[in-house]
Amino acid sequence: MKSLVAATDRTPLLVCMAISLVMWLASALSESYTTSQIPVDVSYRNLPTNKLPSQPLPQQLHLSIETNGIQILKQYWQKNSLIIDYSNYKSAQMLPTQQLNPLLLPQLPNTKILSISPDTIFFKFERKTTKKYPYWVIMM
Repeated sequence: MKSLVAATDRTPLLVCMAISLVMWLASALSESYTTSQIPVDVSYRNLPTNKLPSQPLPQQLHLSIETNGIQILKQYWQKNSLIIDYSNYKSAQMLPTQQLNPLLLPQLPNTKILSISPDTIFFKFERKTTKKYPYWVIMM
């Protein structure tokens, strides 16, 4: 009988602690924070088929953003991706990644993008070449 009474005495305390924890968490997540290293996967479309990049194109960008805590948690949990269409940037050999902000902002509501790393994507291509070997070299 004594253990039943002790358990009921703790129930209001535990409920109050749970409510205060939820209120504190809501307050903390509503504040504005700055974070870096939000990953964004990058894929490329319409690259030249007869050429190869002279240096590897980045497969991932890392964003430094300012937003509330809830949005930061969402960005860590969801997978962000970006498709860069090379046909829009053919005339330039480099693309400052700050120009990608209009493509990224729809994925990042209520967020200010402070910086993107790397800061430039270089579109330098070299012509593909092939070399023919005699049949006897292949058979060795």
